[in-house]
Amino acid sequence: MQTKKIIKAILMLMISLSFTFTSCLKKDPGLNAVYIYKTKFYLSTLNVSIGSTVTWTNKNKRTHTVSTDNGSIESGDIKEGQTFTYTFLSVGTYLYNSKHGSGMVGIVNVQ
Repeated sequence: MQTKKIIKAILMLMISLSFTFTSCLKKDPGLNAVYIYKTKFYLSTLNVSIGSTVTWTNKNKRTHTVSTDNGSIESGDIKEGQTFTYTFLSVGTYLYNSKHGSGMVGIVNVQ
């Protein structure tokens, strides 16, 4: 009988944590926003208008950056829970990556 209670408690905890995680990391972070989680940028492609400000939020324990190869965007280190914002003042396609995350790539298309 005690074992069933323990298993039930563990299952309830797992369900609770699952809902907490899901609410913490929605698939769509919102308008002009990107989540950094594990080894990906969510949303990896963003389409914005000129003059728009994009906010990146690091939801990962590992430090990341938002960096373009030409240096036009450089966030510096973004630690867990921190954000970085950038206002796009020129039309173009901006490819960015994280210097601390191999293979992490994102795109902002500015029209």
